[in-house]
Amino acid sequence: MAGASWISESSVSASIMNSAKSTRRVRLLARTGSPTCRRHTGSPWAAAMRGRAASARAALRRHPWAVGLMDSRSTPGPSTLRHHDAVLGALRAGGFSPVRAARAFSLIDSYVYGFVLQELSLPFTTAAELDVIVDGLLRELPAGDYPHLTEVAAAYAGRPDHDGDAEFEFGLGLIIGALRPDDAGRASAPSQPTRLS
Repeated sequence: MAGASWISESSVSASIMNSAKSTRRVRLLARTGSPTCRRHTGSPWAAAMRGRAASARAALRRHPWAVGLMDSRSTPGPSTLRHHDAVLGALRAGGFSPVRAARAFSLIDSYVYGFVLQELSLPFTTAAELDVIVDGLLRELPAGDYPHLTEVAAAYAGRPDHDGDAEFEFGLGLIIGALRPDDAGRASAPSQPTRLS
């Protein structure tokens, strides 16, 4: 979602500023900036969460060393608190109870952080590099010993359409599609929704 990058960059920036142990990282933060958190009205919660997750993934891919710093402080600063409040506000306005909003927030963040961590750890970054790895696996693995692994590897081999964005969106879609507001949340939802863009 274009325009939603402030939310994750703000959190990344706040976490880095509060946890950075090297001057080099602080200088990098100064170059990337720390946008401020803003509130708007009118965005449906699912679109807001989808945009926020994509934005967080992009920010963490730009700053891979920040994955371990996110939400690591026991006393978060004002920028992080504003960010969390805006996310929870969007979920509350969407009809989630306070507890379900916190769980949804945690679930989406767990998916984003886990996906980025795995993405950064993979031994390839392009479809061509993936093809080389898969070709090697297919030559070395006895198909009879690992029939399902061989089948999946063969299905991915030579696919120019394989990319991390599609994989990320697939999982995120499943999570957001499974999240539902609850009766307690609908009864107590704020009348003024919060938008994250």
